[in-house]
Amino acid sequence: MGEILNSFRSFSKYNSDVIDLYNQLNKSFISTLQYNSFIKEKENLLKQQEILNKTDLVSESSEIFEKLKQLNNSIILNKQNLKYLEEDYFKEKNRIDDFKKTIDSYNTKIKNFEGYKREIVLQIENITKEMDEYPIKNEKKNNNKISFSKRFQELKKQGGNYQYEIKKALERQNIVCLELEKFITGFEILELDYQDLLNKLNNDKDKQKKIKKELGKRLNYNLDKYSSSDLFMSTEEINKLIQKIENNMNSIQKSNEFLNINQPSELLKVKEELKSLQIKVSGNQEISSILKKTEIIESILNFNKIENLIKNLERLLNNFLLQIYLKLEIETIISQDNNNIAFQLKFFQIRKKTILSFNELTTPEKVFFVIIFYISVNVLFNFKNIKFSNLLLPTIYNKRGSIFRTLKKIIPIFEREDDLRGFNLIFILSNLVMKGQINNLNVITI
Repeated sequence: MGEILNSFRSFSKYNSDVIDLYNQLNKSFISTLQYNSFIKEKENLLKQQEILNKTDLVSESSEIFEKLKQLNNSIILNKQNLKYLEEDYFKEKNRIDDFKKTIDSYNTKIKNFEGYKREIVLQIENITKEMDEYPIKNEKKNNNKISFSKRFQELKKQGGNYQYEIKKALERQNIVCLELEKFITGFEILELDYQDLLNKLNNDKDKQKKIKKELGKRLNYNLDKYSSSDLFMSTEEINKLIQKIENNMNSIQKSNEFLNINQPSELLKVKEELKSLQIKVSGNQEISSILKKTEIIESILNFNKIENLIKNLERLLNNFLLQIYLKLEIETIISQDNNNIAFQLKFFQIRKKTILSFNELTTPEKVFFVIIFYISVNVLFNFKNIKFSNLLLPTIYNKRGSIFRTLKKIIPIFEREDDLRGFNLIFILSNLVMKGQINNLNVITI
């Protein structure tokens, strides 16, 4: 197994180096794209600064700029108001839709019952014809076992039931219709306010486009690619953004060794390194299998058995540890020479959300863990009668209170869990006085 792990470690290191280089190239590629994006942002900001300076110089431009600013403030305000109104508007609109759906459902129900009623009427007409064909004195000759009069009464009763359901559905439908009429009156006012605000917002946007275009002509700039918020930035705000972008660009220059500062849009260096890496990976012949396939499979299967055993033990222990708000994680550690395996225990305190080692646990927690660990190992190997004695504990953990508190917490788990009910717990306690009773524990004093 050690030989396989050594080979695997060598292979993993090679893969890790390749992945690290690939990640480095990938980051360089992304940061180069970011660098180019920053260049464009900086150019736009410098252009905005130029537009702002020119606005102050060109006659009447300042007045147009002020109108644009007022319109922008109006648009921002109307957008906020529309957002608040939209919530009520669509909520009420949905309620109207619900009313209409209810009315439609009653219409469907009424149509169905009217159809059933028509069928009853047809059956009654057919019975009337049959009665004409079979006089009452010869009624026994008809093919039906039920008499004409009885069939007639049953159909009449069914027809009456359907008529009652139609009446009931109509009454309920009328109530919903009245509620809808009242509701629509209030909604129409809300809808008018909503449409009025929406139209005002759209009109302001149209005006803004026209004024923006007029300002662009005066300044001899195409302002379409600039948002209103961009145009209204002050010189100080623009300078701060430019400084921030330059800082980001300097940071990329220091970290990206493949960046061509003179021609940042060129990705030649990154492409060459990627091509070199591809050739290196495809031509690699360093790693070869030193063991037979069957030996490797057998070793992996054995390692999986150990891993499953540890997982099952971890699951059993955590089932008990939850009683004292702890959770355990067992970490498998393989030595550098791949000849030894060790297990590291990490305890998570659920309430405090901290991670502790065994030595950092309190004494009661340590006693609890030592006892459940012994019991869990016995459960894992399916020993039906599990014997535990406090004499197995080191002296520092042989604490009467902690031991009895542990027993009180774990016994109910064996009664509650289906996969633990088949086990018998036998506790042999020496020189420990039990002051109180423990439920479902039979005590025999020797």
